[in-house]
Amino acid sequence: MAVSYLSGGRTLVGVVLPTYDTEDNEESISSPHASFFEPDASSTAIDWLGGISASFFTQYPGTATTASPSSIIRSPGISPISSPCLSSTRQLSSSTLPEQETSLFLRRRGLDTDGLVDILNGYSSPLEHLVELNLSRNLLHNLPQALLHMPHLKVLVASGNQLGSLPMVLYHMRQLQELDLSENEIRDVPAHFPPSLPNLTRLCLDGNRIESLPNTIGSAWAKKMRHLRLGSESGNSNQLVELPDTLIHMAALEELEVAHNRLDRFLYLPPRLQHLDISYNQLQELPSDLIMRQQHHHPLKTLNLAHNRLTALPESLSDLSSLEQSRGSQ
Repeated sequence: MAVSYLSGGRTLVGVVLPTYDTEDNEESISSPHASFFEPDASSTAIDWLGGISASFFTQYPGTATTASPSSIIRSPGISPISSPCLSSTRQLSSSTLPEQETSLFLRRRGLDTDGLVDILNGYSSPLEHLVELNLSRNLLHNLPQALLHMPHLKVLVASGNQLGSLPMVLYHMRQLQELDLSENEIRDVPAHFPPSLPNLTRLCLDGNRIESLPNTIGSAWAKKMRHLRLGSESGNSNQLVELPDTLIHMAALEELEVAHNRLDRFLYLPPRLQHLDISYNQLQELPSDLIMRQQHHHPLKTLNLAHNRLTALPESLSDLSSLEQSRGSQ
């Protein structure tokens, strides 16, 4: 993967890349040039890394780079941006597209947010073959309109930004399959949002400020949604008091994570659900649907009930391969 710095608008400043000695299957930096370009106080820069070939920038006047598209970077200070919420998506890359032109990961560094969005919008044409795009932790208040010119985009990561609502550009990206908007400031999920993204198989909205979900999730995501994350591991999470009854219609759902919310009841479970994390809520009793599933068909494989207000658990839960419980926890 190539790594370069975009400085002063559209001018790519090349960097001296470290080389690696793979003798005895151990990698070590053999070049003394292990430090990357550091901008001074008057310059702005972003880091971009990923499968995108550096050569696609050269069609624009004034762009140049010395980074090799085939270089694999493992230098201190730069590492590939990944999403712990989304699974590996290598299988999504189209065989008709060059692999080196299907992924792009951008990280803001010394560049104001508007500047990053402008850069993406300016390069919308060569980005049209992207399959994966990572814009995490860039202080974004909105998503760039350039996303509308990425018809092959299947995976979008925009976690750790400052999105206060679901950006309108998402409503026109029906091809998306995996979306990570965790750790933002989103407060509302409008009823027309789920039908706008009918092909989603994985959605991460954990770590936001959402208080309710629309009933449309049941019909819009009935056939394809397999992984839905609405909680948190740290406690900085949504404030859901209840889940829509239509959740039971999400026939493909395998994983549901709603930890660190304010749920005091949970009535129905999707038929194929295998993994449920409902820890750190306010449940006082388990849904009868859960108990019946364990006794008859489609039992859960893992269940996390820790830190609720439960005083007893039925014996039918003893068959779970993994069970965390907390009796009387507040």
